[in-house]
Amino acid sequence: MKLEEIILRGLRSAQPSVSSVPKGTIYFVTDESKLERNSGSAWQDISSAGALSSHHTTHENGGTDEISVAGLSGLLGDAQTPLGHHASHESGGSDAIKLDDLSAPDDNTDLDASTTKHGLMKKFPGGTTNFLREDGSFAAPSGGGVTLVPSVLIATNTSYVSFSTITLGAASSLVGWFYFTGGSLANYSPIWEQNSQNEMYYGDGGSSGKFAIIKSNSIIFRSTSNLPAINSGWHFLVITDNGSAVKAYVDAVDIGNSIGSYTSLNGMALTRLNQGSNANNYFGYISECAIFSRALSSGEVTTLYNSGAGVYGDPANAPFNSGLVAGWHLSEGGISIVPDFSGNGHDATLNYPSGNGAALWAPLQNIITPP
Repeated sequence: MKLEEIILRGLRSAQPSVSSVPKGTIYFVTDESKLERNSGSAWQDISSAGALSSHHTTHENGGTDEISVAGLSGLLGDAQTPLGHHASHESGGSDAIKLDDLSAPDDNTDLDASTTKHGLMKKFPGGTTNFLREDGSFAAPSGGGVTLVPSVLIATNTSYVSFSTITLGAASSLVGWFYFTGGSLANYSPIWEQNSQNEMYYGDGGSSGKFAIIKSNSIIFRSTSNLPAINSGWHFLVITDNGSAVKAYVDAVDIGNSIGSYTSLNGMALTRLNQGSNANNYFGYISECAIFSRALSSGEVTTLYNSGAGVYGDPANAPFNSGLVAGWHLSEGGISIVPDFSGNGHDATLNYPSGNGAALWAPLQNIITPP
């Protein structure tokens, strides 16, 4: 069929009947400037855009004359999302993509676990002997592993730490870290003392598991509650006297005083840590001890406890910068005379049965790591 046979033009009066020309024939009515199409049953006006505007929908998905992509040739004019195809590459899909199937990233320094990156890290090989280095490789520690900070260990009946006499005043505080390893909390385990008539000790013999203070051979303080399990790891002990009450704290918790009346620590003379003269001994580690000429506040006690990590004593920093009488780190190792970090000259001597105080040092990980 020739083009002129399906596209006709002429006056309305000359327009042929729909039955006399093929379906789809176009006729331009010249005297009315209309374009009409033979629908097979009538001439349909297609002059306006509206008549064609919906035609494309017949070729869209679900339309009456839907076009199959498979029936086309060439490239699509714009980017289209393949329906359902991406699911085949997802986890559990028929063609799931694994990360190790992809090419290496351009910049390996971007491989980290931060929230701003993709969080990828290399697979850990397992085991507990190697560590991950900054370059992403694994290596065994060198130099024998972690360097342990030493601390003083009291392990015999005649071992103790002595210092020149310090007489407590109207207000005072004593602090220290202790790791109980032996003996019995039902026995007397002296911590601070001068002699058996003036001492502060764990395990009040008359009340098992408590902390007590004896001055001039009279008990002036006994904790209300039993001590926590001080024989499991490091614990922080603080004694304060503010001129109206004596308090004791273990791990920054006030353990109360069951002795109703107040007796000041004023005039009590101290010369050593541990008794070191008979079986009534404190057995264990000692570290970071200090004496103040004022009562520390509960807030300062909490600060020094530092959630169990402790604080390295330094006279330049609070609370050590106020009222510090004497202080000993007890983490130096290999010496028998331990310097007083307060600068007041109360250096401590490590006493050991053989006479070699340096033998008291033990390679335990100290509660405080020196800066």
